[in-house]
Amino acid sequence: MAGKYRWGSGFPYTEIVGRKQGVSNPTETPWVPVWGPTNGARLPQYARLDVRMSRELHWGRTAWEAYVEVLNVLNHKNVFRYEWDREYLTRHARYQLPRLPNVGLSVKF
Repeated sequence: MAGKYRWGSGFPYTEIVGRKQGVSNPTETPWVPVWGPTNGARLPQYARLDVRMSRELHWGRTAWEAYVEVLNVLNHKNVFRYEWDREYLTRHARYQLPRLPNVGLSVKF
């Protein structure tokens, strides 16, 4: 059985700090974003715990490894990026992996 814990302070990103009137073309949004300082903000901290159980088997000259693993065991909501609505009023977070169980078989020959 093995485990891996990762923690990070959060990647920098350029934040949208407001909006201003843009083009009045009906096919485009009338608003454009006002950007803050380049990489002036940080995403929330990143944390993830992965665990894995494996068993090595031999059949002839071939080595097999069967495993069961769970990625992001604690189901921490790690922000990947932010997206905004067309008017740049509401920010939505997009997250990375949820809790993700895996079963697999590795073969070495």
